[in-house]
Amino acid sequence: MDEHNRVSCSLVMGKARVTPSKPFTIPRLELTAAVTSVRVSNFLAKELQYEDISHTYWTDSMVTLGYITNEARRFHIFVANRVQLIRDFTSPEQWRHIATKDNPADIASRGVSAKELNQSTLWWKGPTFLSTAATLIPETNHVDFQPDDPEVKKVTVLVTKVKPGSHAAILTRLEYFSSWHKAKRAIAVCLRFKKKLVNRSVKLPKVCEDLKSLKEVIKISYIPVDVDEMRRAEQEIIKLTQQQAFAKELQILHNTEFSSTTTGGDSRKKHSLKKTSNLFRLDPYLDESEILRVGGRIKRANLPRDITHPVLLPKKMSQV
Repeated sequence: MDEHNRVSCSLVMGKARVTPSKPFTIPRLELTAAVTSVRVSNFLAKELQYEDISHTYWTDSMVTLGYITNEARRFHIFVANRVQLIRDFTSPEQWRHIATKDNPADIASRGVSAKELNQSTLWWKGPTFLSTAATLIPETNHVDFQPDDPEVKKVTVLVTKVKPGSHAAILTRLEYFSSWHKAKRAIAVCLRFKKKLVNRSVKLPKVCEDLKSLKEVIKISYIPVDVDEMRRAEQEIIKLTQQQAFAKELQILHNTEFSSTTTGGDSRKKHSLKKTSNLFRLDPYLDESEILRVGGRIKRANLPRDITHPVLLPKKMSQV
């Protein structure tokens, strides 16, 4: 453009690529053509050495414009790599849409005779609208594409929900152990590993994404369990068993303890077990570990608590 706002257009360089023998979709071929345009532009800018030149890129593919101007969706590797290359050297504001009938690149891709090429104004001078003032060239806004585009990566959202009765699954797994001692030892190791994770004393490696890797971490950090850990494991199994067998009774006793603490008095009259409950005559209570035990006057006897106040267990569990 000169001082009189007159624009002159002329062909400097043209380049066409042969379609690969491997089948490609039309959108991928159009995107490859856009990459070629960027490379040619960089080559000319380096060789001509003009200063303060603005570059504008034209394509007749709305899908390609959608890929380039996209800011939200993720693509598969082929499209993602080429879009990244285009965005490294250009900005989306530099890209414009051109109608297919005004696109001189189609002459190279579709082929014409030498006579027709020599007389083609579109090939040598470009489309007529380029001869107008640059201010009249419309800008291309964000171009969206179909959400079911095959090049867009499908986003999968997984929701994990813990069921209220999840402790039953743990108890079922304990049935696979051949002895009570082995079951307690397994729970003791899990409790130790849980404590280390809570305290962040174990750093999981990046490869720890499956159960096998998790087992390897447990194996590496394993030290034989001691008596205290076995005792806590036994208490944990008992608590899980009671939560499954005496859920209603535990809830009532929890409410009783909470009300007694907050009101400073005895609330057993307000939150007492129903007479239809199997535990009503045993006068159950929760100890400091929240384990359900048998109550009654025998607590005055000078005997260990495990004898005076045995742990309440269902019939099947008490036979073990």
